[in-house]
Amino acid sequence: MNDGSSWGDAFLDLQSAFAVASTSDEVWVAQGVYVPGATVTNSFFLPFEAKVYGGFPGTPGQENMFEVRNPLAFTTVLSGDIQHDDVNTDGNFIAENPSEIQGENSFHVVNADGVYDSTVLDGFVITAGQANGTGGNGNGGGLVSVEGSPILENLAFVGNMAANAGG
Repeated sequence: MNDGSSWGDAFLDLQSAFAVASTSDEVWVAQGVYVPGATVTNSFFLPFEAKVYGGFPGTPGQENMFEVRNPLAFTTVLSGDIQHDDVNTDGNFIAENPSEIQGENSFHVVNADGVYDSTVLDGFVITAGQANGTGGNGNGGGLVSVEGSPILENLAFVGNMAANAGG
């Protein structure tokens, strides 16, 4: 079914889960590497007033067990490496610095434009954003938030870059 009702029926892509999340929903994300799409303009658009938590093992039978969450042990990566061609010598799929970005990457890995402070993003590594476009696409490689005020907790922004402001 891939409707998000269990770890075994998890959505096939994260943005689909975000698209159906509504106010006060929680989105639990299993360890792994997620990219927002196939083009530089694709981003993970945070669901309005939802709480998004990474760091779950994704083990079937633990769908109702928030206490198994551990972002340090179960690394959950949001990556802008849409072409899967960035340098990855250590095999963790995290760009340790912007020089490891190759080819085209997402302008903004996460987009939190206009979300309120009731929107939460917690427990992720955000990497390989390449805001090298013009105008607003030159700002916020890892995260862009125009008139937004999400709660950001337990996040690591690693190896993102921006031509203008905010890496």
